[in-house]
Amino acid sequence: MKIVVTGGSGQLGTVLLRRLAADRTVKSLVSLDLRPPIVVSPKLQSVAIDVRDGGIEREMEGADALVHLAFLVTQATSREEMRSVNVDGSKNVFRAALAAGVKTVVYASSVAAYGVFPDHPRPIVEETPRRYQSSLMYAATKFEVEAHLDELEAAHPETAFTRLRPGILAGTRMDHPLGRALSARFFPDTGSPASPWVWDEDVAEAAISALKTRSRGAFNLVADGLLEPKAFAAAAGFRYVRLPRAVLVGLAKLPRGLTGVPAADPAWLDVAPAVLEVSSEKAKRELGFRPRCPTTLDVAKRLGEAMRGPMDARLALFFRLTAMAARRAPPMPEAASMNARVHLDISGRGGGDVGLFVEGGRMAVEPGQVPRPPTTVISLRKQLLLDLLAGKTSYATAQLTGRVRIEGEPLAGLILSTMTAMFRKETEEPGARGFGARKLAEWMGRGE
Repeated sequence: MKIVVTGGSGQLGTVLLRRLAADRTVKSLVSLDLRPPIVVSPKLQSVAIDVRDGGIEREMEGADALVHLAFLVTQATSREEMRSVNVDGSKNVFRAALAAGVKTVVYASSVAAYGVFPDHPRPIVEETPRRYQSSLMYAATKFEVEAHLDELEAAHPETAFTRLRPGILAGTRMDHPLGRALSARFFPDTGSPASPWVWDEDVAEAAISALKTRSRGAFNLVADGLLEPKAFAAAAGFRYVRLPRAVLVGLAKLPRGLTGVPAADPAWLDVAPAVLEVSSEKAKRELGFRPRCPTTLDVAKRLGEAMRGPMDARLALFFRLTAMAARRAPPMPEAASMNARVHLDISGRGGGDVGLFVEGGRMAVEPGQVPRPPTTVISLRKQLLLDLLAGKTSYATAQLTGRVRIEGEPLAGLILSTMTAMFRKETEEPGARGFGARKLAEWMGRGE
């Protein structure tokens, strides 16, 4: 099966591509996005393209299915640009898919397609009428795209159209201002009501189910139950911070250079308070939706475990020293022909991202960087990396027991194993250098 995914570099796209790449029934994957994805697989082809590009049809040739995720969500842009990307872009993607003969289309809509209004029925089900909300362009464009799908479904009965309507996506990589605050373990709030949440991996599983069953129609995807923001923050272990709207608007408008995420549309903060109580019973019955985080409380707890916060001071120091040493080191003849962009993905509280780059025999270590696209992704938990550096376990043992996972070029795993081995060797050196390495290793071995 060949599957085309738009928005493959985003939060949900990353999770979905990784799962599809591991699926034996999927033979070919195409990611259509302006940014390369951070997933590595021999099945995966990345194409840099705008969803409004008239030539996108050629990327759909031979595809069995399309998953359309690309959408502007929180980004601060003009209403015209948001409508152009979200509505015109979606229409172009669907047109291209139908012209290429794609018979299965899964579209990631949102509970926002119903509109955020205080007088909605409780719970909202798939038959609840959608309402256009002009004050929030994200919701307005979700409404418009679904209205277009109504027409396509009637005109193309041979094609299975699935609409997934998830709540707020929680996950380890939330590339927007709220996600940046949560990653720092803060929960900012203006006094908003409880919101519908869902874990992104659960939505990805629902999308795969929709692809395989060719289920038609709309499906709400949310965790059961609602939590007030303060209770959500407490369950996650985040610091709840009540802020005036004006302060949050100011923070939302800060440029990416200051925050690391795109500036956000302040219209999200202007929405009238409304409790959206949403039912996912249809998805459970027809898609087999069995979320790993079945309740909002489960989502909050898992988010608290997943959000890394600042990098552990011991690892931050290690990578800073390693980066300095790499800049001073002479070229490595044995790596002269190697060209690697390795994403070291360190999970758990105090983890983080590190880019490891090898070219022309030279190595660069860049904490906080995620190579796009990487040639290899190495994933491990923070505590395991500390244990490796402290000499409590070996890299070979960790890899054999599946605690180090490698996507892409397996030989690139030697970069991490060599790095840890060199540090362990330094702890045996005499003099000040060895003394400093031993002290750092002892610090790493003290646990949390």
